[in-house]
Amino acid sequence: MRYYRQLRELTTRQLAEKLNIVPATVLAYEQGRFPIPYEISIAAAEMLHISEELLFDDFCVFMIIPGLRPTLVAVQPSQIALQLI
Repeated sequence: MRYYRQLRELTTRQLAEKLNIVPATVLAYEQGRFPIPYEISIAAAEMLHISEELLFDDFCVFMIIPGLRPTLVAVQPSQIALQLI
C-alpha cells in the first residue's frame, strides 16, 4: 500500500482521512502487522487507482460466502497446502 500511496503523493494522514481510519492503522497495514479488511482494500484501491487484489496479503484467502459479505481470512502457508491437496 505504501508504494501506491506514495505514487499518488498522499501522506499517511491523507489516506487515513479518506478511509475514515487513523494514520496508525494505515501504517500497520503498510508494515504488514494487520491484514487489510475487505472494505478498506476496496476503498483504498479505488482511491489509489489500482486493483484491490494488489492489497490482499500473500497468505489471505478471498472467500465469498452466499448471503454474507465478502471477507478476507488469514491462513498459514501449511493450511493452504492442505486445502490444495
